[in-house]
Amino acid sequence: ATTMGSVLDGAPMAVRVAVTAAWPLSTLLVLAAFGVSYRRHRAELARAARHDIEGVPVSVTDALGPAVIGVRAPRIVVPAWLLERSAHEQRLVITHEQSHIAAGDPLLLLSACIAVALMPWNPIAWFALARLRLAIELDCDNRVLRTGTSPRQF
Repeated sequence: ATTMGSVLDGAPMAVRVAVTAAWPLSTLLVLAAFGVSYRRHRAELARAARHDIEGVPVSVTDALGPAVIGVRAPRIVVPAWLLERSAHEQRLVITHEQSHIAAGDPLLLLSACIAVALMPWNPIAWFALARLRLAIELDCDNRVLRTGTSPRQF
């Protein structure tokens, strides 16, 4: 079995240092990108108008949603256009987002993002994150459909 050390044994010191530093630097870069995205969402959330839909407090924005933001104290964010839709459509969106919260989806996604940040060079980790996001959405949709909503309405 070949180890990284044996592969780099004959390499110049600069190459060995660069390869050794690439992993933690790429992890920091990915964490920084996630942090910037998180801060943008939080800033948008701070500017959001508060509203109640079906007795559920939501934040209304022009740029985000429908989504859940946060892990410890998740908040439902909806786009302003949702307020122009029927009460039934609003209820479906809120039910969907509440289902994400009840299932612990924000924590699951945070965990997957941390895993990707720890292995940013691994394309399988990025692929798995994308597939997890899709699986979470499909599972959430199925939970909403199990409440008695017809697929056509949803």
